[in-house]
Amino acid sequence: ANIQEAEEAIRRNKEPKVADTPKIAPTQYPIERVEEKPKEPEQPKKTKKTKKASVDTKGVPVSWTLQVASFEDDQRAQAFVAKLKSKGYKAYSKQVSTSVGSRVRVYAGPSMDKAKLSKMKQALDRDFKLKSLMLRFTPDS
Repeated sequence: ANIQEAEEAIRRNKEPKVADTPKIAPTQYPIERVEEKPKEPEQPKKTKKTKKASVDTKGVPVSWTLQVASFEDDQRAQAFVAKLKSKGYKAYSKQVSTSVGSRVRVYAGPSMDKAKLSKMKQALDRDFKLKSLMLRFTPDS
């Protein structure tokens, strides 16, 4: 009978009658005192793990360098190396033979972190108005 009344009330869009339920008085529960545990001392933050240097087929660590300039005159090349060093860059030069004769190339780096060197390239290119080249660094070149 209750189900039929409920279904009829739904059909008529009315709320069904709910049987009277005894009211229950709220119960008082004893309050317990909870003490916080002392916090454990914070562990020191883990430092970033350094990436293991990758090596080439000869066992030489893979690293990168930036060729920033090429000069016919060694004095001008050394002056530019000094200028780079004064700005905080690691810089060096090498004499090379090219199809147009002897040149002195100026490099910044090297670094095993290609992403770091890429940021350095952007800064060098901007600050010195260059178009440097990122090259694989080899100790014998």
